[in-house]
Amino acid sequence: MGRFLRRHRLDEWPQLWNVLRGDMALVGPRPEHPRFRADVERLAPEILSVRPGLTDPATLAHLDEEAALAGREDPERHYREVILPAKLETARRALAEDSLARDVRVVAATALALLGGARR
Repeated sequence: MGRFLRRHRLDEWPQLWNVLRGDMALVGPRPEHPRFRADVERLAPEILSVRPGLTDPATLAHLDEEAALAGREDPERHYREVILPAKLETARRALAEDSLARDVRVVAATALALLGGARR
């Protein structure tokens, strides 16, 4: 059941409540797991100064993150050394290009990605 929920991103629906409460934005940098906070502080501290979001360009660019980590000898090391820096760089560029039009494109692309994932 958990695999189904995760594959179809249904496990993230409760975060909509956080958006409604104002704790999260619809579009903004996805919060990292707390064990990676020091990496974020070191590589892109400005990301921590904005409200986290449900989706962002980095999320869209790394939708296959689980597949990229599967079969790695040391998945956490690969995440820290390859995936996380790429995600943070994408998030940094997105912060610099912040606009309503970009946010609408990100929401639309996320919806399309979710619908595409639901058909798998």
